[in-house]
Amino acid sequence: MTTSAELVDLEAGTPGPIPVHPPVPLVPVMSRRFTEPLAVSAIPLAPPIDHDAMIAQGRIIDAVVDDSMLLGTVDELAAWLAVRPDVFRAALEDLVRAQWVFMHAAANGRLTVGWERREHDLPVATDRRGPGAG
Repeated sequence: MTTSAELVDLEAGTPGPIPVHPPVPLVPVMSRRFTEPLAVSAIPLAPPIDHDAMIAQGRIIDAVVDDSMLLGTVDELAAWLAVRPDVFRAALEDLVRAQWVFMHAAANGRLTVGWERREHDLPVATDRRGPGAG
């Protein structure tokens, strides 16, 4: 293997690096220079994503989306969904708050979790142009 020191410039006949012809001009990436550093605190950052909670929410939704129900204690349901109980509890609270699922807690600590069916009274489209319009 040859290195740049071993290469020979064919025109000069002397060892040395072969020059690049034509030389590549350096082009500035930015034409504007910043006089002050940009404050990092000025850039809004997204809140950190709790991947465990997202996985738990997905597993809860997958389990109830076909109108099945989850029945059991927090520990039982968390073990069945293969998530930690604290993560299951937080994920379930988020889904209930967002009205994706419902949850009913019995006095003995057993939960019933199911798909939330929301029916809304949507207004019927009517002609607002008034009588005789059209």
